[in-house]
This record gives sequence, structure tokens and C-alpha cells, in this order.
Amino acid sequence: MEQFCTSVIPWYYKRNPDVATGGDVIISKDMVICPILWKEKAMAVYSKEESFLAKEIELPATWGDIEQVQLLDLTINGLKRSLKLKVRGNTVKLDIRKNHPLILMPVSSFSKKM
Repeated sequence: MEQFCTSVIPWYYKRNPDVATGGDVIISKDMVICPILWKEKAMAVYSKEESFLAKEIELPATWGDIEQVQLLDLTINGLKRSLKLKVRGNTVKLDIRKNHPLILMPVSSFSKKM
């Protein structure tokens, strides 16, 4: 999971010429917060070295005016629902645990995919 989050997702993001601007994008050897471009309206959140409480993350402007996001645990067996978070001013606050990959999706987008 670590390699997927720190290598595959950033590799695809950096090589896509149609990368949308806006929203938080952090790509380092220890942390990744970035859109997953092969899925419509999805964002990966991963921290290798440390945990963060109430980390504020700005969502991509291309997501439009949404009220909630579904937080999903990314596991070797796929996505597992975690909880829903309210969006305030195009940002969400969430707790990030080290070595615990997360996916964010607007509630409406997630519901259509299931």
C-alpha cells in the first residue's frame, strides 16, 4: 500500500497533462495528498512518517459545490467505508494516521460507484 500511495498515484498525477488546478496537492517521499486522476472525483491521503489531527485539506475546485465527502480506508482488499465528513468552504478536516491510506470522494460520486 505504501508503494502504491507514494509511487503509483504521484507518478500518474505528474504525468497527466490535464491535471486540474486547485485543491491541496502534496507529493513528497513521506506524504501524499493528491487527486487520483483515473477515478472521477477521488483523492488519496497518505502519511508515511507521522499522524495529523484535524488536518485541513482543500478539495479540488473541479468537484464543485459539495456538502459531504465519504472517507474510505484503502486496503489490499479494496475500499472500506469509514465515515462521512462535512465540507466547509471547499475544505475538510480529518485525522490522518501514519501508514493508513485514505480515499476521499464526494458522497454523490461514491454512491454512484457502489
